Amino acid sequence: MYDLVIRNGRVIDGAGNPWLRANVAVEGDRIAKVSRREMEAELTVDAVGLVVSPGFIDSHTHSDSTVLENNIGMNFLTQGVTTVVTGECGGSMYPLDEGAQRSVEAKLRTRSMDPAKVAVDWLSLEDWRVKLEGMEIGVNHVPLVGHRTIRTRALGNERARALTMPEPTEIEA
Repeated sequence: MYDLVIRNGRVIDGAGNPWLRANVAVEGDRIAKVSRREMEAELTVDAVGLVVSPGFIDSHTHSDSTVLENNIGMNFLTQGVTTVVTGECGGSMYPLDEGAQRSVEAKLRTRSMDPAKVAVDWLSLEDWRVKLEGMEIGVNHVPLVGHRTIRTRALGNERARALTMPEPTEIEA
């Protein structure tokens, strides 16, 4: 017996194949089986007239800091988005130095967010990952490092000038 079976939906597999009327069995947080046959489950959902598909990827969300907000993952999930990509516009939530850490914290405070979420207690990608995992944001998160963030780390407030040799070549992420 499965945890969940979504029955009679138009299953679109995401690989470009034609849709298939089928049942989708879920065990835990994984798709266990897709079949035209009946399957037993603790919970069933009738999806007649509905599409059942893998989650969508939003590759340009501008949600670099909003992933910290309450229920942001639910907002994405209700639209079918299960993966968000951030950092694509040049800014990112890492790597930070102490100055950038204070700047990000000040920005978050203006959003009237929960103080625990405003606490910028990360500097690196690993720290950021741990922060998000602890919050259970509800969606998969693909954080890119922003080119503007790297340039600012290397050049500080002089970032509007052309690079010269030698510029810092290593930045601890």
